[in-house]
Amino acid sequence: MRNTVIVCVDTAFISKKRRLIILAKRRAKPMQNWWFIGGRMKIGESERVAAHRCIARETRLVIDQEKLIPVTMTRHHFNSRQQEPQNLGCDSLCYNFALELGPRMVDQASNNLDKQEYEEVGLKAFDRAELVKEKVDQAVIDIYDLIFP
Repeated sequence: MRNTVIVCVDTAFISKKRRLIILAKRRAKPMQNWWFIGGRMKIGESERVAAHRCIARETRLVIDQEKLIPVTMTRHHFNSRQQEPQNLGCDSLCYNFALELGPRMVDQASNNLDKQEYEEVGLKAFDRAELVKEKVDQAVIDIYDLIFP
């Protein structure tokens, strides 16, 4: 396990017109705070298929894979993880996407968040100043800046 890099997909729900990023508050390690919708890729799965699967699993939204906008690839090092042994931490390589969602789909996703993964506060929209004020992880702010230059 110490030599394994996990490959993940994360999708930032966005409102382009309002310059907002819409996040969920994770309860599961390794990232317990405001974060994207996502998860691990499976062997042989493409990035878009993995993102589509994770979105459907965690929000019950069925989206068109072609609407996923590639943003960047990031790497995250965490000191702990949800699986045992938790103190081993994890190293994750992550494909990052953006997905424009209208208010109705945001409400649907918010009402259907996986309760094992996310706090029951639902989805929340942030502009850049609110991300800084809320002290979200710098990786989220970096993705915001790439989406909204």
